[in-house]
Amino acid sequence: MLKKENRLQKEREFAKVFKGSRPISSKNLVLRVAKQNLRTEELKYLSTKFGFIISNKVNKLATGRNALKRQLRAIIENELPNIKTGYNVVIIVKQDFEKPYDQKAIKEQIVELLGKAGLLG
Repeated sequence: MLKKENRLQKEREFAKVFKGSRPISSKNLVLRVAKQNLRTEELKYLSTKFGFIISNKVNKLATGRNALKRQLRAIIENELPNIKTGYNVVIIVKQDFEKPYDQKAIKEQIVELLGKAGLLG
């Protein structure tokens, strides 16, 4: 499970990411990245935060949306050591993946988007 310090939770955090970013797209996903505004005393607690959005239009069933979110969180948790710190990231699912969910296919798209955004390294 993705730790609380690595999750976007408040609506205003999501709004800041949407206001200060441009979308980066793949077949099924859209990534939005915004740099965190931090004071010098907060730098020692620096981490990258992630939020996930899956619309009802993508999957009507809440169980399906939740299953996909769990997959996305697990992939991000595994990739977290490779991701640069100090960013807020929102991952939006614009089109559902084929069922049953293939974690390898989902991971390829996420890694591709993070690479395009310059967050891997």
